[in-house]
Amino acid sequence: MVDGRLALSAGREGDLLVRVDPKQHAALLDNPGVREPLMGDRSMGQGWLLVEGAHLNGEGVLESWVDRSLDSHAGPGRG
Repeated sequence: MVDGRLALSAGREGDLLVRVDPKQHAALLDNPGVREPLMGDRSMGQGWLLVEGAHLNGEGVLESWVDRSLDSHAGPGRG
């Protein structure tokens, strides 16, 4: 949580739910193992991505997703 808003969440299967800047949403979907998360049969919308756990193992990969999420929460004078 950052400022009372969900930034990241680890899933039971090792996946990572990540809140990102909605302007970067489409481009980030091109990364391996990244897809739009669903709630039931509906998309969670722009700015939410699900990264498969198998694609988080490389050096610095998890950290880069954490950084992207924290950057999306940085407002004026922060980050």
